[in-house]
Amino acid sequence: MLSGKTDELINFVMRQKHSGMRRILLSVLLDMPLPELFPVAFMDFCYERILDRNEKVAVQSLCIKIVYKLCLLEPALFSELQAVLESIELYVSSPAIKSCICNTLKKIRDKKSRPTLL
Repeated sequence: MLSGKTDELINFVMRQKHSGMRRILLSVLLDMPLPELFPVAFMDFCYERILDRNEKVAVQSLCIKIVYKLCLLEPALFSELQAVLESIELYVSSPAIKSCICNTLKKIRDKKSRPTLL
């Protein structure tokens, strides 16, 4: 039903001011197929939400998961995500965010340690 609407939802979520609406839309986007063109502005939006200490925990964790998913399109970006997560891991107080960071860093390290097939 929503296939082909990913770009529209991305644009819509980036305009949302209400954190609850962002959370719902990000939840939907997390389960949708990735867009064909790499959404740089959306990745920037997600990083802003991750780094915003005033953002709701659910939005931050969804953004971490979405950035990880976007890095699957461009594996060279995993290093940037890893650096950001390791830097914020020190000052995050929420157990939910700490868990999300820990799980994502583990997935990144596992992905880096696996040899790629030619």
